[in-house]
Amino acid sequence: MSLSSETTNQFIAVGSFVLALLALIISIVALSGNSGNGAPQVTLNIPSAYNDGSTVCRIANKNCRLVFDVYSNCWMNVAGETARGGHGLMAGWFDSCAAWPISKQRARTFRFGDPFSQPPAEVFVTLKDNPNGFDWHDLTNKKIGFIDASGVNSHCLATQDDVITGAVLEENQILHYTDTAQIIAALTENKIDAAFLMIARARHEDLETISEELRLCDRKGFAMMTRYDGKLIDWWNPAQAKLLASKEYAAICEDVRDAHGHKQGQDPADFCIGI
Repeated sequence: MSLSSETTNQFIAVGSFVLALLALIISIVALSGNSGNGAPQVTLNIPSAYNDGSTVCRIANKNCRLVFDVYSNCWMNVAGETARGGHGLMAGWFDSCAAWPISKQRARTFRFGDPFSQPPAEVFVTLKDNPNGFDWHDLTNKKIGFIDASGVNSHCLATQDDVITGAVLEENQILHYTDTAQIIAALTENKIDAAFLMIARARHEDLETISEELRLCDRKGFAMMTRYDGKLIDWWNPAQAKLLASKEYAAICEDVRDAHGHKQGQDPADFCIGI
């Protein structure tokens, strides 16, 4: 369902790995008491440490609720199958999936809000020091690891066959994993030769980035992803624009270092707009 009145709840799904900036943009709504602008109290499944006053939802005077769910309920990407919209968003379990990079594949199925970040880069990685001398320019007979439901996937890679030899992978060359820890385990056990990841996932002490920062898969930055019949974007974009034009946006970006510096990911300068 897509609800848009000031007193109705807007359900927004987020995966287990949420871009820190988006979590802050949404979750800094006051988690106790009234939001102070006439909107009903907002209840979010986010640590109360993020509470510092104003958000996109508050600016728009909306009652937003975060629902944590698996990636595949927003976007389904299975080895050997065509990537497609996740059942949760398609079926209306929530109004929007948060923090999804805008890719050509996804834009054919879903509507996106304006991006609130720079476009993410992707890279090839191996274990530290590239022990097997993997060359990302030639993927012939190589097994490549990918993260489930990510836009950095074999379908994207296949579009680069004019610059990467063997970019169109056979099904037995494509292996999917749920997180970076599983990628590292697969590399250690020689189940894959390398992995193709969004750069935020590649920043790990056990991994070596062996390619330049590529921008092959996602044409724009992170944004809200909705069904085409949804109304959330109609109010989200104007409210988000007000936030991005304010000094508070820069403060949120700077706060990412303090609130999320212990987590794997990018420096705010890598993804914040205009920082």
